[in-house]
Amino acid sequence: MGGFPVTSRQIQCFLEIGKELNFTRAADNLFLTQPAVSRYITSLEEELGVSLFSRSGGRKVTLTEHGQTWYNFFLRYATEFQSIQDQIQHPREYLRLGYHIGWNLSSFLPSVIAACRESCPDMTVSLHCLDFQPLLQALLEDQLDAILTLEDYPAEWYAELKMERITTIQRLIAYPEALLGREVETPGELAACDFFIADDERIQQMSQNILRVCEPYHFVPKLVQVANMETVSACVENGLGAALLDEWCHILAHPGVGCIPINSRHPVCLAWKAGAEPPTVRTLCQALLDHFGQG
Repeated sequence: MGGFPVTSRQIQCFLEIGKELNFTRAADNLFLTQPAVSRYITSLEEELGVSLFSRSGGRKVTLTEHGQTWYNFFLRYATEFQSIQDQIQHPREYLRLGYHIGWNLSSFLPSVIAACRESCPDMTVSLHCLDFQPLLQALLEDQLDAILTLEDYPAEWYAELKMERITTIQRLIAYPEALLGREVETPGELAACDFFIADDERIQQMSQNILRVCEPYHFVPKLVQVANMETVSACVENGLGAALLDEWCHILAHPGVGCIPINSRHPVCLAWKAGAEPPTVRTLCQALLDHFGQG
């Protein structure tokens, strides 16, 4: 079969006969004559080079083994074809939302999505968790519609974006309780611990942040650079040291991980590409603002 010479009418007749297993009933359902339906099936069998039905006398037929294979294929084809037609004629509202890998947003995101669907019942949301730089790149390359991210990155990184501040989140030091055998009350008690930090273009800024946090407690932390935030989390979870994180980090729910809040908060924003604001982004933004009392 060169290319795809099979016609939609041939497929329609084949599927209807495959469902009814009767040429006459299939013809009636399609408002065609029985000889016309037979001609469509004969031409389809010639195109495919196989017999599709076994005719054992009378009007009843059965699918051959090859016929069953082609029936399954054309049924999938027809279903997908109809789905695409419906999508084009009655477009659903899609939103591809990204956020930082390692964040646990389950305390608010399900209710925010539910609020979005109250105003956009057909809204379909897909979630994508990435490190900061891949997250930003995916947004700039139109692979995402919006991202939840920290607002305090260098301004030039956001030159092509629009942003709306959503909330602020508590910063804290996470540590493994087993490392000291007890809960920690002040950062100074972690002076002997390694502090893990992710490799990132902001690494100088992040290093300075950790040094400023520790300065009032009269120690300079030993900073250990690792590949990414997932590795930072793994190091803390497995008792190797501490890290400066925020309250959305999923490792805070890990048994044996303690935390010390510090006097600092991260601003969080919803960001999207300038000039490309699908209605779903504005709907999400308003739902987030309403949830955090900013609307």
